[in-house]
Amino acid sequence: ESGTVESMDPTYALGASTRILEDTLLITSEIQVQQDTNWILGAEFYLNSAIALRVGNSNENLSFGVGIALASYEISIAYQHESLLYNNDVFKLELSMLWD
Repeated sequence: ESGTVESMDPTYALGASTRILEDTLLITSEIQVQQDTNWILGAEFYLNSAIALRVGNSNENLSFGVGIALASYEISIAYQHESLLYNNDVFKLELSMLWD
């Protein structure tokens, strides 16, 4: 053992969402409190049952993307400008398997 003790402050989060426009638009909001307070706002618009367009904002970092659902799989592609990570642009690709 090195004798070094590392600790992390807990993060508390509270969020809510609602669907409007005949369930074609999902609006979300979340507040996270750790050392700083972080507001997260987002929206997801369903073009049809398979394709969703997404946009969000977290600490002035804009993000947008698209989700495509095919049978029991979902592919998500997203872009976010991340000012906290050395002012980088972040691209994400996610493949999810869905089941009931």
